[in-house]
Amino acid sequence: MIVWTLLETRRSNAIAKRDYARARTEAKNALNAAKEATGIAERTAKFQSRPYLFPSHAGFKINDAGEPIAEVVIKNFGQTPAINKRGWTHSWVECYPLHDALPEAPDDLPMGSAVIGPGATSEAMQPHGGPLNEYSRAEIEAGRAALYVYGFGSYMDIFGNEHFYRFIYFASGEGALDRGRLSPYSSGNVIDFN
Repeated sequence: MIVWTLLETRRSNAIAKRDYARARTEAKNALNAAKEATGIAERTAKFQSRPYLFPSHAGFKINDAGEPIAEVVIKNFGQTPAINKRGWTHSWVECYPLHDALPEAPDDLPMGSAVIGPGATSEAMQPHGGPLNEYSRAEIEAGRAALYVYGFGSYMDIFGNEHFYRFIYFASGEGALDRGRLSPYSSGNVIDFN
């Protein structure tokens, strides 16, 4: 009877040890799954609550001197403020479709800084730098060239992460200079998703 009790105790201890090891492994797995779910939830919350800046409107007017004045409205489509928003807008006449990159702003270009709240906008009005000559007008009207309005902006979210956007809009074809409307170009319109 004593031998049987000892054997039964050893067997019970082995089962308890095995069950404990299984429970410990399952607890570790559950903890890892909870950590992963928390990480996914945090990343999702940041994506959902961060600011997203991009043009909500882009157009232009031709002033009395024949100079295009670009009008671009940047909107915060996100749920939190965009902090330290800095950017530039430029217009350029170039062949259509584009074969070369459009000129970038110089690194030392002075830029203001703004905070754009959720749903709020920031408007930029950028003169072209002079009236369009007759050759440029004719090429735009014929669809061989376009008036491009393009730009870049950067900003920070409330979590301290930096983000950017880049846009290119254009007007080309018969009557394009009379309408003052711009269409998004087929490439170059980018918003980061970091």
